[in-house]
Amino acid sequence: MSDNRRDLSAGDDHLAKVIPLRRSTDVVDWPTSSFERLARDIGGTLTKLVTSADAEGVRLSPAVRQAAVLLHDSSLLLADSGMDVPWSRESALQILEDWLFSGLMDRRIFLAVSGTALMGLAWEYLDLEPERLPATIEGDGAGATLVTQLEATIPALWALDDTHGGRRVLPYVSSQFQTAAHILRQGGHDTQVTRQLFRVIAKLGQHAGWAAFDAGQHGLAQRYYFTALRAAHQAADRQLAAHILADLAFQAASTDAHQDAGKLAETAMRAAAATPARVHASVASRAAFAHSAVGNSRAFAVCRDLAHEQLDRSGPHDDDPDWMYYLTPGHVDALAGAGLVRLAQTARTQGQTRRARIWLHDGLGLLHGTAALCDTQHPHQRRAAVEGAWLALAHALHGDLDQACQVGRLTINRLGDVQSDRCTSTLTALRGELRLGRMSNADMREFVGELDRALYAQPPRHDHGAHARGPAV
Repeated sequence: MSDNRRDLSAGDDHLAKVIPLRRSTDVVDWPTSSFERLARDIGGTLTKLVTSADAEGVRLSPAVRQAAVLLHDSSLLLADSGMDVPWSRESALQILEDWLFSGLMDRRIFLAVSGTALMGLAWEYLDLEPERLPATIEGDGAGATLVTQLEATIPALWALDDTHGGRRVLPYVSSQFQTAAHILRQGGHDTQVTRQLFRVIAKLGQHAGWAAFDAGQHGLAQRYYFTALRAAHQAADRQLAAHILADLAFQAASTDAHQDAGKLAETAMRAAAATPARVHASVASRAAFAHSAVGNSRAFAVCRDLAHEQLDRSGPHDDDPDWMYYLTPGHVDALAGAGLVRLAQTARTQGQTRRARIWLHDGLGLLHGTAALCDTQHPHQRRAAVEGAWLALAHALHGDLDQACQVGRLTINRLGDVQSDRCTSTLTALRGELRLGRMSNADMREFVGELDRALYAQPPRHDHGAHARGPAV
């Protein structure tokens, strides 16, 4: 136990020396049963380690303890498990039944997929003809009333997400998602109500995917996105489908699946080609960020400029889908600013120092005008936390360490109310950058200590963004 004690007390990263886990960039192709056995084996090993550590007085982080509990009694599945079915109404209902049978206390853990497993679903959607739902007998009206009441709750869920982040809102969105699926499964609805139900399920599935992504549960996020994409197809809602594809691209850009990000961005842009200007602008802004993760500065600039052009030519917003409420020029600037920071990081690794500084300068200009510096009464605190983390990182990369600490302090002060893995992941990158700076500076050392404590106090993630199956495409 002595070797294990040294590893565990040094930090969770050293668990790889004790347990043969693959890194998130690995590509594996194992049957589902093998993933389930792996989950049980790892959970059992972790449980034994926790028991031994407790007996010997070894201090373990909450992440290790929660992983032992989750994995010991959980099933480990791929995000696209059971998705290799036709894009029909019957298949969509079959996938929704899988969610219902798993219940609200779902013990499954989904691994995010990449490569052909991810891109295949996106490409399949582009080749589909608009779905025509079969005509049904007239319903009794109860379904329409329930759907209207259910849809009326969605804006409140968006507001909760904006204020507190994905981890806080995910249980509520998941509950409403299952409620909508249950109403649809009851049957007896006329064609109009059935289509409306599929649209509500698509909206809730997209929101659940976004919340799970924001909470760092990347496999679960993909599972929701894949389901929402099928529901949007059944609802003949091309705008929402393009939005979901853009979310998948944005998620891939935020993890290790960078090559998938660029291809998903192209797919989302093709899906959005005939959508209204503001929907097109939203998709283009996410596509720009996705291209920045690949280091494709030309595609980034094209999508960024297109997003602003589409916003400028858009008219009154009366016909916008309600989920477009978030889109503002500031939102587009924030994504572009973060994208410029990503490009600068890539340029630095390639020795292009001058280009990196230009991109950082431009990124700082954009991020300073976002919600990053707003007070704690701003209604979009999660957005402020995420954008603040990017602004602090940009200052650190630019060498403005005092400003990085100042913005960083403002950002970590939001973490008591905001739980967002997107924020904490960027703050972790900030911590790594600051440790390379002037640690002889007393204020710097004090802030890094504050940052360490703030990050350690965050709830552990339920998965680690592992990507499985499918070669790079």
